[in-house]
Amino acid sequence: MVTTKKINHLLNNTRIMLLTIIVTALYLLSVVYWQSQNFNSIDPSYVIQTLTEKEQRYSSLVEIGLHINSFPTFSFSKNTFTIDGILWFKFPSGAESIETLSNFGIQNAAALNGNTLEFKSEPIIKRMEHKILLSYHIQAMIKTSLNFKNFPLSKHRLDIIINNKNASANELYFISNNENITISNDLLLYSWQVMNATVKTGYTAAKLAPNNQQMQLTYPTAVFSINFDSIGFRDLISLYFPMFVLFLIALFCLLIDIKDTARLGYVAATVPILVLFRMVIDGVSPDVGSLTHIDFMYNLFVFLSLIILFFQTYVILRLQHLKETPKAAEEYTIQRLATCNNAVFFLILLALALGATATFFR
Repeated sequence: MVTTKKINHLLNNTRIMLLTIIVTALYLLSVVYWQSQNFNSIDPSYVIQTLTEKEQRYSSLVEIGLHINSFPTFSFSKNTFTIDGILWFKFPSGAESIETLSNFGIQNAAALNGNTLEFKSEPIIKRMEHKILLSYHIQAMIKTSLNFKNFPLSKHRLDIIINNKNASANELYFISNNENITISNDLLLYSWQVMNATVKTGYTAAKLAPNNQQMQLTYPTAVFSINFDSIGFRDLISLYFPMFVLFLIALFCLLIDIKDTARLGYVAATVPILVLFRMVIDGVSPDVGSLTHIDFMYNLFVFLSLIILFFQTYVILRLQHLKETPKAAEEYTIQRLATCNNAVFFLILLALALGATATFFR
């Protein structure tokens, strides 16, 4: 009995309650920060096939590279990008025709009048001893495969898929290495920074008949991938901080005296504002059908705030029915409600901490 009284006294201590809120807030801050720093890109990769070294001997090997000058349009949330760059090919003199190589295209670019390029310059030809360097200044609007599960915490990868559908992989085969993708230092991207860039080459197969291996077309493909990381914490603060403040206002109602009927008014005012904050999230979130990280946290805040609202409503209704009961029974019921109030307070904070942790394993 003494132990129970000590526990109730500790749970009813305002300093301990406030300290618990501070500890939970610091934990949430550390979780969000850790996720923002350690979540790598989970965007799906474009899969290509490769020829063996023996098979490559019968193909015309052409080295391919890409230099990015700038991104006139750049938005991961809208999945819209415009690239301005130089695509180049290097091959032994007389090994390949300029006409064949000039038929390249960008697979994930928006088609304009049957062409995947907004602009394509005339070929720039440069002789390098026994090799030919063939370059094109290009501009194109592209889209890429993105996974917004961890929005707005995740990093992203931008894929630029170059192919030549006028030649088969056995006739023309691209080769390259990571040094062949270069990026200008003046990209003018204020919210994202380039982490690294890679390139992989091979071929894409189009199966015209699933059960007939001979009914298959192949064409050379090169995938230039650029990994980006977001800069700063503006989105994190503007999205997470208002929700947490509104939730805290609802939570602080549990610290007010159990007999004060104003408790219900405070939480009843914050819940609708928290619900309306959904419009702000929808305004900056990508258009996807699955739940993102910010959606998960928003739903968690709303759910816990509704629990507080329902509990406050229950407390008010119980207090109203106590007016006609004996004094001793009234005090006993009020004491039980105060104990439940403290239990709800700590359980809400525990659920918030566990819910935020669960975002690691979604």
